Amino acid sequence: MSNKRVLIVEDAADLRSLLRQLFELEGYHVMQAANGREALALLHAAAELPQLILLDLNMPVMDGFEFRRAQTADSRLADIPVVVMTADGDIGNKQRRAAAADSLRKPVEVDQLLAVVSRYLGQASLQYGAR
Repeated sequence: MSNKRVLIVEDAADLRSLLRQLFELEGYHVMQAANGREALALLHAAAELPQLILLDLNMPVMDGFEFRRAQTADSRLADIPVVVMTADGDIGNKQRRAAAADSLRKPVEVDQLLAVVSRYLGQASLQYGAR
């Protein structure tokens, strides 16, 4: 199993599926959740935690901000870096409010996404289509 692990927390099933396929093609082990509550349940049950969380901010059940409050309050999960993804304006402010390591504006560009993920996982060689 890959030692590169990422959790995608995104309520849009089509985007979540596309991201999962992209990361699996790049050799990642992918966990996925449709909302913050589901993501917390996955994390609490996981034997191996992801090295990065890609987090949508606007989701039903438990949004990204609520997820971040719960994540940072849990000592086992608090240090996992989070990259927030949103189509809403003022992304810098939302990144600060969520205390996230980085942010991406939706629609996400593949090369930018891989560059950001590579920065946090130390996989500088990742490039979409570079095989």
